[in-house]
Amino acid sequence: MVLPLLPVIDKLDQLVDSSNGSLSKHAITVIGQIVLQSRSETVDGTIQALSNTPTTLDVIIDFETLSPDQLIKLLDAGASKVVVSTAQLGELTDVPPERLIARLSEEQVATPAGIEEIANLVSGVILDSSFSVSIDPGSLKSIVESLRKSLLPSGGERTVYIQYRLTTSPPTIAELKSLALLSIIPILPSSYLTSSPKENPSLLSVAQIALLGAKTDRADGLYPTIVVDERGHSLGLVYSSGESIAETIKTGTGVYQSRQRGLWYKGATSGATQEVLGISWDCDSDSLQFTVKQAGKGIAS
Repeated sequence: MVLPLLPVIDKLDQLVDSSNGSLSKHAITVIGQIVLQSRSETVDGTIQALSNTPTTLDVIIDFETLSPDQLIKLLDAGASKVVVSTAQLGELTDVPPERLIARLSEEQVATPAGIEEIANLVSGVILDSSFSVSIDPGSLKSIVESLRKSLLPSGGERTVYIQYRLTTSPPTIAELKSLALLSIIPILPSSYLTSSPKENPSLLSVAQIALLGAKTDRADGLYPTIVVDERGHSLGLVYSSGESIAETIKTGTGVYQSRQRGLWYKGATSGATQEVLGISWDCDSDSLQFTVKQAGKGIAS
């Protein structure tokens, strides 16, 4: 799975800028997924922008008042998923569930039946952080269990998301930790996030969020990390730490934790650098995979 976080941006051209406020373009690339949520973007303009978006980045479209035909056009243009209302699901039965996320009202999540009746039609559901149910861990666990009673047709589990808006206070790390333990992914305005926590201590650290659900049984606390190229060919086995993951997210380059030399910036001396195209945890969140664009010879462990 990609990193357990969905940043919200309002223009895809922000991805070509060197920085999206305190959240760098590198960090967005490494996270691997975003929500495009805009009232000003047109469907045609978004389709054009999608053609210039890296294929390694999953773009989820969340526009208001789009018709089923417009939603399908966006999916055909390269959007990974679209956010829809439950009322629209009946008009999108030809769209695979993997491509649809339903936004639910508080009333719809009040009982398990409200989830189960649409579960087979979507890959996930979005709850708003203002829902009273969102502060009740027992209710959230019930929602996750109701949604995950069956697997997606292509395999894999459906996802519960909680959306935080600019009109509400940012969540605390403790709150995000409780969500991570339930495998719930937060949707957060990009302005709440930073890839440089030392420079922006009041904002939420992407690296810290990425590690909230992580675990390791190694005595040294490191995470085994498989490095692969764009074609999925293995370049080697290395190890990551919280510090090296934070540096990777900040710089967009391969940074690892050498068991002999400490923090290891790949290519700093050899010139065989790595542009990181994505980081993902395995299903147990105890090991990582880095997908990289390698410059020079392969990695040595």
